[in-house]
Amino acid sequence: GGHDIFVIKYNSSGTKQWINQVGTPQTDQALAVSIDSSDNIHVSYYDASQFNGDLKYATNTGGSWTTNIVDSSTARSGKYNSITTDANGYAHISYSVDNPPGARDIYYANNVHPTLSAADASFNYRALNVGGFSFNSIVYDSNDVISVAYSSSSGDLNLTSCENVTTTYTCATTHNSLPWTITSINNLSGSRVYAAVDSNDKLHLNYIHNSAIYYSTNESGSWVDVVIDVPQATGFISYNDIAIDTNDNVHMSYLHAVTTGSNTNYTVHYMGIQASSSGSSGGSGGGSGSGGSTPTTTYG
Repeated sequence: GGHDIFVIKYNSSGTKQWINQVGTPQTDQALAVSIDSSDNIHVSYYDASQFNGDLKYATNTGGSWTTNIVDSSTARSGKYNSITTDANGYAHISYSVDNPPGARDIYYANNVHPTLSAADASFNYRALNVGGFSFNSIVYDSNDVISVAYSSSSGDLNLTSCENVTTTYTCATTHNSLPWTITSINNLSGSRVYAAVDSNDKLHLNYIHNSAIYYSTNESGSWVDVVIDVPQATGFISYNDIAIDTNDNVHMSYLHAVTTGSNTNYTVHYMGIQASSSGSSGGSGGGSGSGGSTPTTTYG
């Protein structure tokens, strides 16, 4: 198809171990991947073979690759999606839906099942009725709490959460479901929102606001927002991401583009923030924070 999904595995030395194509023979767009505690791979992707595409899921749980439909019920289900896995290897997916077009909302789905594996279980899903749109990011913490970061239709950056997600169906259905709570992070109307959770169940986000890249965390208890980098007048920042390692160090990457005349130069930037019990420090582009070490920025 026009776009295809490939999953590639590298070892710790950077040597490619294998490559595998997943998805359909048509056009697929992959935005999210998660690896569970048994090293099984889980991919959520948008089947764009038609205008009103479907949200689908692929995993190699069980040894071979299998695919499942997550949501095919509404217009453009899951064009923007995010995936994580729980301690039992089940998938939890947040995604945006246009239904009707222009009235987007954030949905949540999981395939938690009392007996079936993640490869065999079907998905349950529900609208979260939060008025969110486009990019969203989902995390799962050690207390079995699912949280989804998203930009609301009112322009705020919010977080919605549900507890005890490993109980079959609870957070993913409106029948006998557990409540989702909403927390306001800030009013910065972030786009390209990505989130990660550390070993203390504290959240770390990066996102784009007014062309600049920001970092927000509640590591110190309250939310702290930091400007990481600002593009030049003729440039832009995009394709950002965030991850946290086993030592709770924060790793962020993003693409920085600068246009001079008819030429555009693209540079991948990396920023690392050393773990600290007292919070994270300000980034290279300004902002404020408390404690922590000075972030390291690498240009590649």
